[in-house]
Amino acid sequence: MKFCINRNCGLDERQLLMRGNVFQHTMILYMALILVNGFLKDCGIVWAQGFGEGMILFWAGAVLAMSEYILLDILPKDGRNAAVYILEGVCGVVLLLLSLTDLAAGKPFAEDGALTHDGCHLVIGGLMTFILLVFLAKRLFDHCRGAQEEE
Repeated sequence: MKFCINRNCGLDERQLLMRGNVFQHTMILYMALILVNGFLKDCGIVWAQGFGEGMILFWAGAVLAMSEYILLDILPKDGRNAAVYILEGVCGVVLLLLSLTDLAAGKPFAEDGALTHDGCHLVIGGLMTFILLVFLAKRLFDHCRGAQEEE
């Protein structure tokens, strides 16, 4: 695996500055989410059961960062990130479908005002699928824009 040392990562200077801004946006979101989650816990409000709470917080920040990367075209020149976005989206679709089948079988989405394990998986699958949808929409937009420029 090649790391960005001495500008050998395939990103130009503008992309490196934009990548720093994406990290900043993601850190601000994570701090806000952790702060709100702490206030909710202090008030005795449980909005998700168990490990799902932390995973939803993690994926919320990951979706922001990856969506910004896609929309701002912060990609290495060889475009290896496309496979990551596609595989992650496929995993999200599978998780979403599995969660929907569990919910259709009668398992609850929420109990006592908190997301259940299956409800958390549904939300996480939706977040992961959103990254794929952003990636495909950006590809379609770029393709249409390229076709219009050729005319």
